Parts: sequence; C-alpha cells; structure tokens
Amino acid sequence: MEKTNGYTSDYFEGTQPYAISVGGLYLVIVRDPEDIATVWKDTKALTFDKFIQSAFRGIGVPSTSYAIMFQEDPASFVVSKDRPAPLFACENPSKKRYIDLQEDWIKEQLQPGERMRTVQKLFLGYIDKGLHWNNFTSKFVLSANAENHTISLYNFCRYTLVDAGTKTFLGEEIFHLDPDFVQHYIEWENTSWKVAFQHPGIFSKDMHKTRKNLVDVIARYYSLQPCQRPGLSWLFDRMQSEQRKLGLKLNETAAISLIMLWGYVENTSPPGISLLVVCSRLMDQ
Repeated sequence: MEKTNGYTSDYFEGTQPYAISVGGLYLVIVRDPEDIATVWKDTKALTFDKFIQSAFRGIGVPSTSYAIMFQEDPASFVVSKDRPAPLFACENPSKKRYIDLQEDWIKEQLQPGERMRTVQKLFLGYIDKGLHWNNFTSKFVLSANAENHTISLYNFCRYTLVDAGTKTFLGEEIFHLDPDFVQHYIEWENTSWKVAFQHPGIFSKDMHKTRKNLVDVIARYYSLQPCQRPGLSWLFDRMQSEQRKLGLKLNETAAISLIMLWGYVENTSPPGISLLVVCSRLMDQ
C-alpha cells in the first residue's frame, strides 16, 4: 500500500486530493495540511466506527452486543435503579455515545498527565526487570551456561514487551490464572493479522482457538473480586465495568480487553524492540 501511495503521489502532482480504487475499495487521498485539518475535524464524515466494529466481530463480539456501544445517549439504556448509576449515565452531560466516552478514557489514561505517568512508570519498571539475567526464560534463550546466555534477540524483545504491557494494563495477578499468558498471547498475535484482514473463519481456526483461550482467562480474571486483582489498570477496570453495565457479556468484555491490549502492545513493538537492542548493546560494553 505504501508503494501504491508513492506511485500515485508522483503521478498526481501538487497537493490536491485524489482518489484511487484498490481491491474494490474507493480511497480518497488528502495531502494538503489544511485539507487534512478540515477532514480531521469533521467527525461525522471521518469515523473509525466501521473499523472498530470489524475488529469487534473479528475478535468474537457479535453485532447484537456491540451495537449498543455506538448508539446515542447510552443513559437511556439503563433499566435498573438499584445499583449506582454507570458512568456513561451519571458522568455524561453531553450524552455521548459509549464508544466516544471510552475514547475519552483512553486519552485520559495515555495522554500526558498523572495517569500516563503511572502506567509509564510501571511499564518501564517491568522492562527493567525483564533485562535482568535471572529473569531470562527458555522462551527466548537458545543456549546457556554459567557465564553466558545465547538468546534470540527478536523473541527476547517481543516477550519482554508483551510481558511488560500485560502486567501494566492487566496486572501481575493474571499470571496466577495462566502462568504462560505471555506465550499464549504471542501465539495468538502470530495469527491476529487475520482479524484485520477479515479472514474467513474456516481458514482462521488457529486464531480463534488461541483467542478463545486468552478470552477465557481474562473473563475468569474479571470475575475475581477487585481485591484479588489490584494490579488491573484504571483504564481496563473502568472499561470492563462500564461495558458490563451497558449489557455486554463477561466473555465479550474480555474479548474487547484483548483487542485493546493488542493495540497497545503492537504500537510499542517497533520502537520498543529498537530500544531494547540498544540497551542490550550498552549492557555488553
């Protein structure tokens, strides 16, 4: 796709928008910064709803369940008045859709501020622990003796980043339910490209099998009392709680958490691997 964009940009000179058709998809390419700003501000025309819904379906959440997340005024769906009102009802004066509120929470967690500093400190702390010799695992160690370890640098970086991301957002306690959660996640991630490309189910049995195992573990984790999972991050705790109050099933909430974790780990992988390579070289000096 990058090569195609390069060829078409050379063909259509200047900064005027142009359109191309790729694989049956009609794509409009906007290049001028002012045009990009205009499009970006038009949240009605530029929406990620279809992509998000596609990801939900690919991870096993049916449209009958996630549809409510995209409807206006979620407070109107609250039936029971016996328990404390959900945040999407009592802290939503603009009557935003649930999916838009969740985006606000994601920004609150990950944009500069106290919540961001909290996860940053945790993440870097887990990375630091992963660099310690005594924490090396057979998952990436190729051979070892009393003085030396030969490792797969790629597998080491990948395992360390997934381990740090899982502990940061879900908490260390999830490993009490599945000590090999990181390895099982990596096995699923190896096939997760089938989610984005909407691979037919008959050709995605490996992806669905590993996904189901992870979702089952996360669902069991969420069913624990809060005091049994104190490491669960503010964002993931709020999302799973509010999604349940919205009417999603426990396993559906767990599936959405898996795809959220996938997004965070995937986005840190390229720069994270580069940084760990630098760190490993500095440790040798």
